[in-house]
Amino acid sequence: MKRRLLIDGDEVAYKATCLSGRAIKWDQEAPVESYDTGLAIHTAFAMLASWEAETKSDTPLVCFSCEDRNIFRKHIYAGYKAGRKEEKPSTYWAVVKKLKDEYPWRELPMLEADDVMGLMSGDEGYENIIASSDKDMRTLPCRFYDPYHKLRGNVKPWGADYQWMFQTLVGDVSDGYKGCPGVGEKTAKALLSGGLKLRDMWNIVVEQFRKKERPDSDAITQARLARILRPGDYDMATGTINLWHPSGTPQKFETKGNPQ
Repeated sequence: MKRRLLIDGDEVAYKATCLSGRAIKWDQEAPVESYDTGLAIHTAFAMLASWEAETKSDTPLVCFSCEDRNIFRKHIYAGYKAGRKEEKPSTYWAVVKKLKDEYPWRELPMLEADDVMGLMSGDEGYENIIASSDKDMRTLPCRFYDPYHKLRGNVKPWGADYQWMFQTLVGDVSDGYKGCPGVGEKTAKALLSGGLKLRDMWNIVVEQFRKKERPDSDAITQARLARILRPGDYDMATGTINLWHPSGTPQKFETKGNPQ
């Protein structure tokens, strides 16, 4: 079986762009950042070659967020990534284009690169390894490689569900969702400890939201924001997202556009 490295193309393009940047000053104006596009592309390719060698992968698949950044999470929660500056420098997009020209890649309507990697991780024809430094990737039951911290491991289903429920409780400030009010990391770890099954962890999550006089629907929304799409959460034929629901019956969310 071939070993496939699932790569977060957004992260590669961003880091390569940043590494190629330098601050310049024009007279008395504020510093302006400029980027060396050629260096950024070279850096991105060097990163990927290194990761392939370190993981001994047979083939890469570079995954990207939908180019228009019309992410489905923004439709179920208006505050999702609302504080982020969406505009990227031209060098970033030049790196993305070059990666798409030279590497196998995948992008799906209204999905982030994280989701694409999560869906692809279930392909049975490969031994899949996710390459990303994002902690959200620990919510997926899959092998992972964090190239920036030189970490690797295999997240089991229970561990993936634990991290997912943990993120549901504590939220993610960088992504703009707050989790359950008043619940921090220490409390969340204590509440979810003991090797509990998903249904038991979910009951604890709901209980915490109710204590804060928040409806169950708020808990469901936070869980959907925290959940990176897994195999089965997306219909490749229709582009329909199966939004998780504790009842076991997902809510259908129709994306705009056809899968690529």
